[in-house]
Amino acid sequence: MKSILRTALVLLLCLTMYLCVVPAAYADNVASGDWGLHWTLDDNGLLTIWGKGQMADFDSSEDAGAWRAYQSQITEAVIAPGVTSIGSWAFSGCDKLTSVTIPDSVTSIGDGVFSGCSSLTGIAIPETVTSIGDGVFSGCILLTGATIPQGVTSIGSWAFYGCLSLTNVTIPDSVTSIGQEAFSGCMSLTGVTIPEGVTSIGDYAFSYCSSLESMKIPEGVTSIGEEAFSDCILLTDVEIPESMTSIGDWAFSGCMSLTGVTIPAGVTSIGDGAFSYCSSLESVTIPAGVTSIGYGAFSACTDLTGISVAENNTAYSSDAHGVLFNKEKDILLQAPGALDVYAIPSGVKSIDDYAFFYSKLTDVTIPESVTSIGEAAFSYCLRLTDVAIPKSVTHIGNGAFSCSSLTSVTIPEGVTDISYAAFSYCVSLEGVTIPTSVTSIDEEAFSECESLSVVWYAGTKAQWEAIAIEEGNEPLRSATIHYGYELVPDFILPASLTTIETEAFAGGAFTCVQLPEVTTVIGSRAFAGCPNLSYIYIPGATETIAEDAFSGVSGLTILGRSDSYAKTYAQQNGILFVAVE
Repeated sequence: MKSILRTALVLLLCLTMYLCVVPAAYADNVASGDWGLHWTLDDNGLLTIWGKGQMADFDSSEDAGAWRAYQSQITEAVIAPGVTSIGSWAFSGCDKLTSVTIPDSVTSIGDGVFSGCSSLTGIAIPETVTSIGDGVFSGCILLTGATIPQGVTSIGSWAFYGCLSLTNVTIPDSVTSIGQEAFSGCMSLTGVTIPEGVTSIGDYAFSYCSSLESMKIPEGVTSIGEEAFSDCILLTDVEIPESMTSIGDWAFSGCMSLTGVTIPAGVTSIGDGAFSYCSSLESVTIPAGVTSIGYGAFSACTDLTGISVAENNTAYSSDAHGVLFNKEKDILLQAPGALDVYAIPSGVKSIDDYAFFYSKLTDVTIPESVTSIGEAAFSYCLRLTDVAIPKSVTHIGNGAFSCSSLTSVTIPEGVTDISYAAFSYCVSLEGVTIPTSVTSIDEEAFSECESLSVVWYAGTKAQWEAIAIEEGNEPLRSATIHYGYELVPDFILPASLTTIETEAFAGGAFTCVQLPEVTTVIGSRAFAGCPNLSYIYIPGATETIAEDAFSGVSGLTILGRSDSYAKTYAQQNGILFVAVE
């Protein structure tokens, strides 16, 4: 009897001590009937979970019940044998959790289980696990390595998203698919082997893996998702298998170290911006089977010297300069970024979106056959100081000429709307000529054009005021407007004057001069030292202008025809030229 009583007292004492160690707030919450498992959390942050069967899923909110209410206090978790699954979001947001013990009885790990566990540095996943959900380790910024067990067939979306310290990961041969953003933002990941059984790589799967240097995509993969390897800035080499049929939008965009790529014969589709900003890419060949190339597929590839197209390709062609066209060569699709001087062939009707985007172009000739200039077609051509837009053009796309070095521009008569940001950030733009056909100027068409000081408008003041000028065009509103291309000269020169002799008007105090239409020669220092000279109209007949004709004159604008020698002279001597027809 005493023995029984002694035993009872010992048990009572043990229970009392247990309750002292484990406060009621941290004790087993199974009484709710929601979880089917027992759990305790001690004062040291050790969470112990035990029982038989599956763990129920949590939701992603912080107050999801059970131990999730104490997630900020959990430093270690031990799951006892008998538990067969880890429910979705079970440890999400446990930012002090440093270690987890998972038993061999567990076969599946749900969505987001360890997401946001920012103190977790490593974890052993038992070989019994065959299913790992989406976002399992997303945001585990100190996780350095992971081994995925054999039997797992897919790596879910966002599985290791933002694991900044992850340097290596072992993907088993059983895996056949890698979900979207699975390794996105794993900036320390230097190498990864994709198993031969993988057939698809999701959108953004390895984007922003900025330490990744090489990648072999196995045979069997037929498509690369959108931005799958974007901004892998150290990626120098990538092997694309013969099984590949499509390369997604922006798939390799921003791979700045990629010097070469071989596009397999089976590829039929190359997405928008697929190799854009691959600034070290030197050459590319489009195989015969490609029937679709998205806009700007090779834009901002500043070292690209040429794009070659297989002769038997039915959809595309290229010329001797390595410029990409449609088969009929009436649409210019993409110019190589290293191209500096180019005369667009006559017959081209359209310049496609991003065609010359971020190229090294210094001089371009656009033929009269062109009617449309696409979105961002010449945007960020940082060396382009002048461009003549032919009268045939009726459409100028958004951001088409956002070029910081462009000094002047003439809008053709056929244009009715100046599109959004068409000339934005043209910080060197001093003058613009606008025809009466323009009825609207969209938002930010001339935003950040801080040097814009003069506008030559073909119509009257009333017509100008009737134009719908949207927000963000303050430089245009504050510029001096000349209506009807009208000059008000300080004096009238004889209509028969053919030659301006040496120093003829040197030191004169006038501000505006209009030369007669028959003037052919402007002699040495003809207008030298004229302190107030701001505008001079030089006719198309003028064929000779002395190099020092305007010596000592600052802030001068030369007006004339777009095909005149006056324009050439102005460009050669750094003088602003405005075309007035």
